[in-house]
Amino acid sequence: MLKVVLDPDEILRVIEASHPKLIYLAEAIFDAEEEAAGAYEALSVDGEQDPSIASRFTDLIRRTEKANGKPTMAMVGFVSDGCSISAK
Repeated sequence: MLKVVLDPDEILRVIEASHPKLIYLAEAIFDAEEEAAGAYEALSVDGEQDPSIASRFTDLIRRTEKANGKPTMAMVGFVSDGCSISAK
């Protein structure tokens, strides 16, 4: 598999030049609580979570809530001339 790094403008030019019939687009939406809960769970040892860390995650959620609902990552995929092209 060949991997090439392109910036978003270059990806758009590739899509425009290849004239795909179908473009698959997906985006991840930020959720402060969900992100912090996943990280907090990853830090638990044997299912027990450290209470001192909990307050730090509560503060992190509060500081990052303004980004809730905003896209954090976009993925695009299409097929052109028999080649599958995908980008994040």
